[in-house]
Amino acid sequence: MQNDTDNDGIGDLCDTLESCKAILDAYRIEQQTVDSGTFTIDPDGDGEDTRDPFEVYCDMETDGGGWTRIDHAIARSLGTLSWHDGRPNYGSSS
Repeated sequence: MQNDTDNDGIGDLCDTLESCKAILDAYRIEQQTVDSGTFTIDPDGDGEDTRDPFEVYCDMETDGGGWTRIDHAIARSLGTLSWHDGRPNYGSSS
């Protein structure tokens, strides 16, 4: 999580939120800016009860920001595709 400092004066921004959009909105409410990067999100919003929070890449600039990218890589020997191999299905890697 990018912002893990409890005493930085921006309160809720230290909480694990449900999505990149929720993170972006929290920064905007606090009149703060945030760069794209890796964040921890909790999509079901219940802490660790049902599904553990996990790291994602948040694009905070493209088309207003708040976009979530999740990748799961398995060894190429098992027949997985690289980002560029799967590009017709996944869109741009930039």
